[in-house]
Amino acid sequence: MGIDGRALNLAFSFLVAITVSVAAKTIGSPIVSSLMVIPVICAMQFARSYRGTLLLSIALSLAFVHAGLAVSYHQNLRPGSVIVLIAVLALSVAMLAKRRWGYL
Repeated sequence: MGIDGRALNLAFSFLVAITVSVAAKTIGSPIVSSLMVIPVICAMQFARSYRGTLLLSIALSLAFVHAGLAVSYHQNLRPGSVIVLIAVLALSVAMLAKRRWGYL
């Protein structure tokens, strides 16, 4: 297709590094690493392609963040830990559902 793969990979890696470093200083590195890994693992339970995994993990990340912010606001809790807790609970349910029924 005429796209330089090395330049695209370098640009993507650079943008990810900047995002992670800024987010780690803002909200903490354990939360950033959890939000990068857990939605992808959860999406991998059900998606059949790379594109499906990518889109589903983005949707799950947004859902986890919004649900965590809503719960933390109403219960007066720290949002970072609530977001990660919701993500871990969703991952547990997804893994159990896949084990039990194959797919949801």
